[in-house]
Amino acid sequence: MKDNHLSKTILLLVSAVILTIGITGCDVPAETQTPNAEATISASKSLTATADVVFQEAVDEAVEATVTATPTPDLAAYSDVSEEELASDIDSAVYEAEAASEQASSAVDEAAADGTITQEEYDEIYALIADLEYAIALADELIYAYFGIYGELAAETLYLLQAIEDDLDELAAFAVEMLELALLVEDALVQGVEVATDVIDQLVDAAGNIDDKIAGLVENRGTWKDALSTDWESRVADILNVAPNQVAGNRKDALLSAFDFVDSVRGALGDGNISNIELLNIGQLSANARASIDAVGGPALQGRSGEIGDITSQLARGQVPQARSGLGSLEGALGNRPSR
Repeated sequence: MKDNHLSKTILLLVSAVILTIGITGCDVPAETQTPNAEATISASKSLTATADVVFQEAVDEAVEATVTATPTPDLAAYSDVSEEELASDIDSAVYEAEAASEQASSAVDEAAADGTITQEEYDEIYALIADLEYAIALADELIYAYFGIYGELAAETLYLLQAIEDDLDELAAFAVEMLELALLVEDALVQGVEVATDVIDQLVDAAGNIDDKIAGLVENRGTWKDALSTDWESRVADILNVAPNQVAGNRKDALLSAFDFVDSVRGALGDGNISNIELLNIGQLSANARASIDAVGGPALQGRSGEIGDITSQLARGQVPQARSGLGSLEGALGNRPSR
C-alpha cells in the first residue's frame, strides 16, 4: 500500500501557515480610529506580500521534506535477488513510473480544459502525483540496490542505467513542481476563490514537461534491457572459454582444485556482491578444476565438472542466490577435503 503520509503532512503544514497568517491579520485594535484609506491599502499589500512569502517558504520546506525523507535502502534486503530478477524489477518499476506520469499529466490536461479546477479534479490530480512520487521512489531504491550489488559485475552497461536514473531525477523534479502548484490550487479551493489562471497554466506546462521526458525514459529503458541481455551472454561465454593453466596429474590434486574453486566462490560472495576481478579469478580456477576432473577425476567425481561449470555460468549472469545454493551442493558431493 502506498504511504501518502508525507504529502498529507505538507498540506497540514501549509494549512497551518495559512491559518496563522489569517489570525495575525485579524487583530482587533484597542480603540476605534478614523480609517486612513491609503494606509489601509498599503498595509493590506504588505500583509499579502508577507503571506505569499511565508506560504511559499512553507511549500518549499514541505516539498524538500518529501525529497530528503526517503531512507537509504538496506542492500541486505536484496541479497537473495539475482541480477536478472533485480533488473526485471527495475524495468517494471520504471514502467510504472512512466504510466503514473502519463496519468498525472492527462488528469491535469483534462481538469484545466475548461479554465478552472474543481475540488474533485484537484483530489484526482493530487492522488496521481502521490502515485508518481511513490513509483519514482521505488525505482530509485531498486536502482540503488543494483548499483550496490551488481554494479562492478555490470560495469559495461552501468552508464545506460545511470541515464535512466537521471531521467527519473528529472521526473521527480517535475513532480515536485506539480505538487507545489497543486498546493496553490488547494489553497484557493479552501478559501473559496477561483484558482488563478497563471497557476493553472503553470500546472499544464509542468505536465507537458513530464510528457516530453517520458519518451526519452521509455527509449533509455529499452536500450538498457537489450544491452544487459547481450552483456549476460557475453560474460558467460567469456568466462567459460577461459583456458586452464594448471591441470592436475592425479585424483587428489583434481579434488583439491575443485575445493580451491569452492573457496574462491565462497570468498567472493562473502561481502554480498562479486567484482569482475573476482569473477576472472573464479573463471580460471573453474577452468583448472573442470579440466583436472575430466582428466583424472575418475568415476567418483563424475558430474562435478558440470556443476562447477554451472556455478561459474550463474555467477557470470549475476545469479548469486542460485550459485550460492549450488556451491553448497557441490561441496557436499566432493566429500572430505584431502590434505595438501
